[in-house]
Amino acid sequence: MISVKLGDVAVEVKSSNKGDKSGCKIVGLEHLTPMEVTLSEWSDDTNNTFTKEFSKGDVLFGRRRAYLKKAAVAPFDGICSGDITVIRAIENKVAPDLLPFIIQNDFLFEYAVGKSAGSLSPRVKWEHLKKFEFYLPDMKEQKALAETLWSINETKQAYIHLIKQTDDLVKSQFVEMFGDNDFVMKSLSEECALITKGTTPTTLGYNFTDEGVNFVKIENISLDGHFIKDGMMYIGEDCNETMKRSQLKIGDVLFSIAGAIGRCVLVTEDILPANTNQALSIIRLKNNAKISKEFLMAALQSGYIENQYMLLKRGVAQLNLSLKDVGNFKIPIPSREQQEVYVDFARQTDKSKFALQDAINNLDALSKKIIAENLIAAGKE
Repeated sequence: MISVKLGDVAVEVKSSNKGDKSGCKIVGLEHLTPMEVTLSEWSDDTNNTFTKEFSKGDVLFGRRRAYLKKAAVAPFDGICSGDITVIRAIENKVAPDLLPFIIQNDFLFEYAVGKSAGSLSPRVKWEHLKKFEFYLPDMKEQKALAETLWSINETKQAYIHLIKQTDDLVKSQFVEMFGDNDFVMKSLSEECALITKGTTPTTLGYNFTDEGVNFVKIENISLDGHFIKDGMMYIGEDCNETMKRSQLKIGDVLFSIAGAIGRCVLVTEDILPANTNQALSIIRLKNNAKISKEFLMAALQSGYIENQYMLLKRGVAQLNLSLKDVGNFKIPIPSREQQEVYVDFARQTDKSKFALQDAINNLDALSKKIIAENLIAAGKE
């Protein structure tokens, strides 16, 4: 092994596209999944100010809030946010297939966080990243290591696909059970005591802190409706008190109305005390509501509701929902027994998903162990 710096084996790509972006795939920070080397989300919406170009095989590193550990390899050519650093392997210096794992590495993220500047939205520059020092095996070992790590990742992605198929099954079951017109239909506002949204603390003159009250953002909600606590930000108790309208309560449902539309999660005791920002709506049912909070979550996660808000797009490039839009969602009102049958079905599928997620976690641990043992950061040996 030899000691190298990241800048010895990779370069920052700075090419830009300031012309026609028709047909380009767009990647924003919200499309990068924490601790995932595979890019599974992107947008075809070119109505934005992004100009930074990347090519297939480049590594897209989320330079803003590096503690979120966002870095993925690009599976196609496209354009990305300025808050993403595009990193490309130098030919014959490093195996291109290994570079994503060198970057999606706890040691590198720890280094990046230490070099980040800015209190509210810290960012790290390439001039600092390129000085990250680590030990690199010879090219033959690099290729073998990359093959092993991608094999683990391939298995992991297969499990993730099974989870998605399970989610799709749950969605189709909702439509099958409740998608006809035999049920009473009500707007969500009729069943809710409150539909509101949060406030960003910075607009009130507050800073984020290392300790305090949980501050939930869209990236803290997984696609399958669970909290991602790793990397969650905090606000002080005084700020939480000032933002009373967006304090969360047990049983609230959060539903994203800007950016990554449609993510939702049920607020449970273990996340409290907590607050949220204006990109998330807070939906609170009446005490005498005819639907349960679990059924509400199921409805929001189903294609049934998605079809309603996608109709609002109608030529609008970037869909943002208003609280009125959310209140206008139409929801079927089956009997409590029928609701429970469906929720029970969803719970059973959750058990299968938890088993798959456990297998994914084990693969993640194995991958981290291999990376830590073979791509040792200088000073960590």
